[in-house]
Amino acid sequence: VLALDDVWIPYAVEAGGQIIAVFDPVIHRQVEGQEGYGHDERWVRCHRPSLIVGGELTIEMLDLQFNAATKFYVGPVQMKANNGVLIIDDFGRQRVRPEELLNRWVVPLDRGVDFLTLAGGNKIEIPFEMLVVFATNMEPGELVDAAFLRRMQTKVRVGYATEEQFCLIFR
Repeated sequence: VLALDDVWIPYAVEAGGQIIAVFDPVIHRQVEGQEGYGHDERWVRCHRPSLIVGGELTIEMLDLQFNAATKFYVGPVQMKANNGVLIIDDFGRQRVRPEELLNRWVVPLDRGVDFLTLAGGNKIEIPFEMLVVFATNMEPGELVDAAFLRRMQTKVRVGYATEEQFCLIFR
């Protein structure tokens, strides 16, 4: 029986004759001993992925990366976070400008699909099914314009916690 928090992650997918690695043991926590008889060994049963990227995020990390030594691609962060949570921590302090990141994701955030480009220019469509959290201590209006803020349907302001609230949260 699949637990509510479990998802199946493919080790890799094939697109346009190319192999794209998806499973990443650093990100995906495998559920041990739960496969059962006859499960498809191309898939790994994992807890829902939770991926945090911060100031190290570059625009290149949102695209397929070709590994010349292994001759296959590595999926981008949003592909590895599918069916889970992708947290953009300290939004506005990445190596990619906020407008550039949101311009890159305007369609995926709206439609739930992303388009990646293989060498040679072939485009492939992948699911973009995750909760994307933009966490920042900067004023959102200073980072992006009003049109982008409207696309972010849920905004939660978290202020400072009192000592009593902090103890309750910590407990």
